[in-house]
Amino acid sequence: MPAYYFDSSGIAKRYATETGSGWVRSAVAEDKNTTIIAEIGTVEVAAAFAKMPPLTFVSADEDLLDAAEAEGLPTENPNLYV
Repeated sequence: MPAYYFDSSGIAKRYATETGSGWVRSAVAEDKNTTIIAEIGTVEVAAAFAKMPPLTFVSADEDLLDAAEAEGLPTENPNLYV
């Protein structure tokens, strides 16, 4: 049973697509693997993600778009574009 220690950069690769993300996601997804992170890593990653530009919720479902807008998220409906 392998154990992997991830620093904040490794944790971020679990959630953001960048070089190495695929390997991290596969290592974390395996039930037999143990993932170890330092408590400070969660704070560092949260701070890094807070600095990122907001994500846009994309859906063709008007009810989902309305719900996302009610939560203050920017939205896009791909069906409005030719």
